[in-house]
Amino acid sequence: MSQPTVAPAGQRERVVEVDELERLTAGSSYADAVHRLLTVARTQLRMQVAWVSEFVGDEQVLRFVDAEPGADAPAEGSTLPLSGSFCARVLDGRFPRLIPDARDVPEAALLDVTAELHIRAYIGVPLLGPNGAVAGMLCAIDSEACPALDDRDVHALHLLAQVMHDLQQRAVSVAQAQSQHQDLLDALSDVVLGRGRTAVLQPIVDLTTGRAVAAEGLTRFSAPHPSQPDAATARAAGHWFDDASRVGLRDDLELAAADAVLDLLDAVPPDVALCVNLGPTTLLNPRLAGVLHGRDLSRVVLEITEHAPVQDYDALSAALEPYRAAGLRLAVDDAGAGYASLRHVLAMRPDLVKVDMALTRGADTDVARRTLLSALAGFAADTGCSLIAEGVETPAELAAVASCGIPLAQGYVFARPSASPPWSDYRVLHARG
Repeated sequence: MSQPTVAPAGQRERVVEVDELERLTAGSSYADAVHRLLTVARTQLRMQVAWVSEFVGDEQVLRFVDAEPGADAPAEGSTLPLSGSFCARVLDGRFPRLIPDARDVPEAALLDVTAELHIRAYIGVPLLGPNGAVAGMLCAIDSEACPALDDRDVHALHLLAQVMHDLQQRAVSVAQAQSQHQDLLDALSDVVLGRGRTAVLQPIVDLTTGRAVAAEGLTRFSAPHPSQPDAATARAAGHWFDDASRVGLRDDLELAAADAVLDLLDAVPPDVALCVNLGPTTLLNPRLAGVLHGRDLSRVVLEITEHAPVQDYDALSAALEPYRAAGLRLAVDDAGAGYASLRHVLAMRPDLVKVDMALTRGADTDVARRTLLSALAGFAADTGCSLIAEGVETPAELAAVASCGIPLAQGYVFARPSASPPWSDYRVLHARG
């Protein structure tokens, strides 16, 4: 990009406007943007050297420096004693922010830095840090007097300082976001490997026999979450899986969680199946074959979750067909909660359909819910799939879903998720009158 034009002496243009400065720095790194703005400042002021400094203890560190070719300028990263600087005196009010000729300010002429940097003209304004406190200075110097400088130049330099502050705020925000992203990625990588993650089971009970015929495998997280490292309660599993989606680890976490659930197959009765939750994209992941390899697929149920839409039902059906031919069963989760779940039912012809808890909660007092549950039970009977009522919490809800013809149920009325729930003797016979 070309540099701003400079008018002949005596006809200096004013510094460019804020929107032009924004365009000048768009797409640049913070350091590149500051260097460009320093060039603007020095060129518009017609001075030899400009810098951005940071106050560190008793020193002023020159973080960014711009100089005209051949000028005697301090190096970037060099330090100056703050106590002997123009800047310190500007901030405490001993010096004005604009000194067109240092010979007119006796104390300035006597400072070591005046001779060291050949300062004859000076202009400087404070720079604010992220917390709003003064953190450094934006300055320009020249080895010759600059009598044309005036208050408008001070105002223009203030404008540039504000733009630099805004850029710094954005850079800090970006750096914080990148740091938070990396922290989250590291935490999720740990739980994918199994640290701070355990598999638990919640039984699915036959409402005629009172025995568990299956169990849904769920994941519980004990690992601290980067956003709340000191939180007293564990972060909900759904939030971990949502976070995994944001950093591209959803498939990894779902497959690792499913693998941990299926590792429990030998620890449950042989007539109990295990349900694992996988999203549509994970079901198409070639690594699913490794998770299912060597398992008794007649005891495995894949539950399709709704975290992502199914883009191609034919492709999904084709990918699952070899497993279903080997005995694996397919379930659609959260039926009735949304359009996607009903599309899954129609397109995938599942073996089981799990009715969302939004329909089972309060079914004992809501005739509309019971009517819909009865309709779903009829649909399931006509299409040859089994219906499971999720989220059943009370004996009254259990009686209501049973009276609607639903044969299987899952919920706190039976057991909370645990590593080894009971598998029989549930009190259910009274629920089907």
